[in-house]
Formats: sequence, C-alpha cells, structure tokens
Amino acid sequence: MSLRTFYNQFVDALGRRGVEAAKLWVETTLTRLASEHNIQVENISWKGPSDDPRHLDRISYSIYFDVSNKRESIEFSIRQLEDCLGDKNEQQSLENKIRAKIASLKQ
Repeated sequence: MSLRTFYNQFVDALGRRGVEAAKLWVETTLTRLASEHNIQVENISWKGPSDDPRHLDRISYSIYFDVSNKRESIEFSIRQLEDCLGDKNEQQSLENKIRAKIASLKQ
C-alpha cells in the first residue's frame, strides 16, 4: 500500500468517525428539542450515501423519525455534519434547522 493510499484511507476514516459523532449529536439535539415541546420522537434512523447504491452520488444524510405515527425527516449535508462538532456556528445552524422542523410539527 502506498503512503498516499494509506493517508487517504486514514482521512476517510477520520471523516466517517466525525460524521458518526455528529449524527449522535443531531439525535440528542432532536430528542432534547422535541421534548421541550412535548413531542415524542421515536424510531430514529439515518440514511446516507452508502445506504442505497442508487444514491452513491448523494452528499447528504437524512435523519428519519416518527412523530404521532407519521414519518418525518431532516436532511443534512455531509459538510454540515463534518463541521458541526468543531464549529459552534455550524452547530447553531443545525440546531436552528432542527428547531424549525419541530416548530412545523406543532402546527
């Protein structure tokens, strides 16, 4: 294995780990904000680029969840997820996006 190949695999692994940590942060934030509005969120799952071979070109992940037996979702770009743990402004942006979705569920 060349040094370049090793480096690329290492960087890819770090990015995946960062995305996985960000997804956990999004789940926690979604649950917290929903709870603040007395909304029960259930069956949280994710779909992303590698989940469906027809969508390998997707550069986003979607979180899916049930509210009152209705399936809801929010889409996040990979860049947003990669940046959110190290960037407070990006965290605020994602939190606002989640907050807006929660507000739309109360209507």
